[in-house]
Amino acid sequence: RDAALAKTHTQLLFFAPALAGIVCELLKLTIRRERPMIHDGDYGFRPWEDRPFSTAGLGMPSSHTMVAFAAATVLARIFPGARWVWYALAAGCAATRVIDRAHFVSDVSLGALLGWSIGWGVWIALRKKPTY
Repeated sequence: RDAALAKTHTQLLFFAPALAGIVCELLKLTIRRERPMIHDGDYGFRPWEDRPFSTAGLGMPSSHTMVAFAAATVLARIFPGARWVWYALAAGCAATRVIDRAHFVSDVSLGALLGWSIGWGVWIALRKKPTY
């Protein structure tokens, strides 16, 4: 039983951040909002004809934040007594991205919301239901 539970936890901790990273890259290609430093703190969007399949320099949503919140959500379910530690670490990741001027607050806010949603979705999809 412990081996099966450990396998499930491993799968959860692999798939939630991985899926969040993939979804984030696809969203960056779709939204195409560039990072704050490119336009001196103003919003700017990359034209579709300019590097259509490159996410370099795109910031909406924040992939660091999205992956961190997906992992934090799963860790909070696995270790509920430490849930605020996981969310505080993920929030710290988001804060450092804004402080470093790599992202707008809206970039990390959307990343946090979507990362949390993906973490919950993966948890619901992969967790083992108790058998009675």
